[in-house]
Amino acid sequence: PDGQRIAFVSDRDGTDNLWLVAPDGSGLRKITSEVNHSFSSPAWSPDGQYIVARRFGGYPSAENYLTNVPLWMVHVDGGSGVQVFPTDASAKTTNTGAAFSPDGNTLYVSTHSGGYTGENLGSYQIEAFDRRTGETTRLTAGAGGGLRPVASPDGRWLVYATRTGDRTALRIRDLETHEDRWLVDGTQRDDQEGYAPNDVFPGYAFTPDSRSVVFHGGGKIRRVDVATRAVTTIPFTADVALGMGERLFLPLRVDDGPLDVTQLVSTTESPDGGRLAFAAVGHVWTAPRTTTGIGTPRRLTDADAREHYPAFSPDGRWIAWVSWTDQEGGYVWKAPADGSGAPVRLTDEPAYVR
Repeated sequence: PDGQRIAFVSDRDGTDNLWLVAPDGSGLRKITSEVNHSFSSPAWSPDGQYIVARRFGGYPSAENYLTNVPLWMVHVDGGSGVQVFPTDASAKTTNTGAAFSPDGNTLYVSTHSGGYTGENLGSYQIEAFDRRTGETTRLTAGAGGGLRPVASPDGRWLVYATRTGDRTALRIRDLETHEDRWLVDGTQRDDQEGYAPNDVFPGYAFTPDSRSVVFHGGGKIRRVDVATRAVTTIPFTADVALGMGERLFLPLRVDDGPLDVTQLVSTTESPDGGRLAFAAVGHVWTAPRTTTGIGTPRRLTDADAREHYPAFSPDGRWIAWVSWTDQEGGYVWKAPADGSGAPVRLTDEPAYVR
C-alpha cells in the first residue's frame, strides 16, 4: 500500500511461493517456503503487514489440487501463516483472490462450494467476510458469477467481474446505496470453466483517488472512469533484453527410395504354412515362407480401395479381405491366393465390415 514493495508469486525455488521485491528490482526475498502447497493471487492488507493469497495442494494431488482452495494470511516477515477464510479449516471451498476494505475489517472474496466447476457458470459468487464477527454476507447471485472483487480506497465502491453472453465484463456496486451497474462491457476472458490455478480473472485495481479502475482488455492496459464509464488506453512500452539459446536444427531427410514398412496388420498364415498374408500401407500383400525367412512380398490385387483383414480359406486356395472407400463404404472380397485371378466381390450392400 505504501508503494515500496511488490508481492508476487514465483516458482523459482521449485514451487509457487510468495516473494517480495522493491519496484527497482532490489531487495528480492522469499516469505513462504512451501513444498507441498502453492500460492496464487497475493493481496496486501491495508497496513502493509500481511499478504492474503490462495493456497492449494500441489499437483497431482487428486484430493486437494485446485478443488479445495482456502485463503491464507502470511506476515511480510515470513512464517507459516494461518488460514483466514473459510474460518472452518475442514470446510472444502474454492476461493479466488481476496480484497480488503480500506479499514481492513472486511475481506471480499469470490467463492464456491469446492471442486471443479466445469461448465457450471455462475458457481463463483462474491461474499463479504467480517473479520471481527466471522460472519459472511452474500453480495451477488448473478448467472454470470461474481469474480475477483476489488474495493476502492475510499471504501465507497466494489468492482467485480462477471460473464455476460460471450464476454467478461465489470460491474460496480455503490456500497452506500447498494446500487449495482455496468462499468465496462468487455475485458479479458475469465477462466470459470477451468481449474484457474492463477485465479479465475486477472488482477486489476482502483487508482488511489478511487475515480478510475485500471484493468486489462484486448491486449492493452486500460483505464475506465467510474463516473462517465469512458475507457482509455494507457500507453505502455518496455525495453526487454532476452538471451537466446543456440538454434537447434536437425535436417530431416525424406527418403524417396523403396519404403521400409515397419507395421504389418492382421498377419495370417496359410493352412499349409507356405504363405503369409498381411495388410500394410492400406493394401493386402502375400509373401512365400522360405527356409531362411520370408520371400519378396507382392500385392494381391491392383485395386485402389483400401484393403484390410486378410484371411485364408480352409483349403488355402483363396484369400478374403475387407475393402473400404469413403465414397462407397466397405465390401467383402476374395481372390486366388496365388494372385492368378481377378477379385470377386462377395457382398452386395456397402457396410462397415470387420
